Amino acid sequence: MLNPNQEVPAKEVKENKPRLFQLIRHSGVPVAARFLTVNTEPYSTLNDTSILLFIRQGQLKLDNGSISQTYYTGECILLLQYSDFKAKRILDRNSDVFEALAFVLPDLGSDSFEKEEDATPFKETAPLQITTKSYSELFEKLSNEFSMGKKVDTQKVDALRKVVLSKVQMNHEKFIKDYFSSSKHRLASFLFRNLTKNITLEELAQKYGVSTSGFYRTLVKEMRLSPHQWIKDQRLHYARCEMQFRQKKAAEMYLELGFEDLAHFSKEFKKKFGYNPSDTYENAQIELFGS
Repeated sequence: MLNPNQEVPAKEVKENKPRLFQLIRHSGVPVAARFLTVNTEPYSTLNDTSILLFIRQGQLKLDNGSISQTYYTGECILLLQYSDFKAKRILDRNSDVFEALAFVLPDLGSDSFEKEEDATPFKETAPLQITTKSYSELFEKLSNEFSMGKKVDTQKVDALRKVVLSKVQMNHEKFIKDYFSSSKHRLASFLFRNLTKNITLEELAQKYGVSTSGFYRTLVKEMRLSPHQWIKDQRLHYARCEMQFRQKKAAEMYLELGFEDLAHFSKEFKKKFGYNPSDTYENAQIELFGS
């Protein structure tokens, strides 16, 4: 189990430059994180959970294949669950590090915010930029909890997270509904709800009222993978999320998701994420923030 103020192992630090990942858990569930790095290499990720991210130093450029947007020091971003993007950290001229704080919001799922009336295929929306003023006090309190050497009050941090979750749901519900009304996210949500079923491409095309060949081309263009590979990747992401947040075992997940056997599941999992399923608890959140 990670110490709430655990530092990335020294072997991963290059040239003595700062690279620190701190994670706070409450009752075994990640609730908040701090990331400090000089690494500006681009990385790709798919969010297993929603995250409210506050940039303390530097800039963050996000690209989902259709929309590219840059967020600056002092801004808040709501990265919604299952959002797939490429990210690049940019250092400010007067700063030599990128620093971000985040509240992890695993209970902010897509199912609660879907609208069926919008059938426009793959309409894109940028991540939500939130006015930071209403959250600044909460992030300041969170920052205090990450002071090195301080004993973390995990219950206090979880209480802060619940306040943030309530504010996000209350103040930004309309945007979240609009965001998840896009067909791309409805498709992702539909597939996540049916990951254990062998859904054919023909059935998916029929659901969205387009030809099978046209749907295949659209999927490859938007998801940047073949439908088979995309669904397999989502099954692996789902398995990682279940093992991370609900402490499920690999032996449960391979059966639930229809892999041939545990060895096959473990091989595909390690090929995708670079570590064994048994190491998910320590690695998943670090990947989420782009180590």
